[in-house]
Amino acid sequence: MGIYSSAFVVQAHEADARGAASVGTICRYLQDIAALHANAIGYGFEEMQSQSYLWVLSRLTLEIDRFPMWGEQLEIETWPSGTDRLFALRDWIIYAVGAGPTREVLGRATSAWVVLSSERRTPVRIEKVSGRMDVIEDRRAIAATPPKLPAFESASWSRPIDAGYSDLDLNGHINNVRYVEWLIDALPLEHLMSRRLRRLEVNFLGEGGANDRVLVRATPALPPSSGELAPGASEFLHSAERIGDGTVLCRARTLWIPG
Repeated sequence: MGIYSSAFVVQAHEADARGAASVGTICRYLQDIAALHANAIGYGFEEMQSQSYLWVLSRLTLEIDRFPMWGEQLEIETWPSGTDRLFALRDWIIYAVGAGPTREVLGRATSAWVVLSSERRTPVRIEKVSGRMDVIEDRRAIAATPPKLPAFESASWSRPIDAGYSDLDLNGHINNVRYVEWLIDALPLEHLMSRRLRRLEVNFLGEGGANDRVLVRATPALPPSSGELAPGASEFLHSAERIGDGTVLCRARTLWIPG
């Protein structure tokens, strides 16, 4: 059970305006297969709940070489890839399933998770959770642990969002994928229609809930994290903050290329 795989087919309701799987769709696939694998190895939602624990996604890095199109069949592999302090690491590789013997790699991702006490909402070490986790430390989809992202002051674009019931996950918090969608949609439409996401980095920092009013913001990353950008590429910083108390719920950094 070290490596777990599952097939997906991009459905019409999962495609964006250009007919490709949306960023949110890809993130949902990653979340779904991670949950399936966790269930298979004794670390699923119900098992964790029975021990008064819960998994929380803290950081994510996603790199996309090519977005799959509507109707395209995918295979995604995932596995626990090690630990880093309180973080439990999990990686993914996304493949296109074609007629030939080889599989095209569409993208890859790595993530850092923490286990929280469901009663105290404080982190606990993974060793305290019963279960069998086969960690594959010598295979990494992305070598580096997802980084801590910087804050920023002024924003070029912003908009408020009222969180509702459909934005919540099993723990009653705003779903991780919702944040990703909100943060990306903070960018201008003309940018989203003329550029393609190459890399997404997210830090999930706080718990948002129904009836929260959230301000999503975005601004160009100056200077960019990777030094000099390739021609036509652009990088942005994003944040989502609860209006009222100013709590930062998540931060992100995105890299875009023409296409």
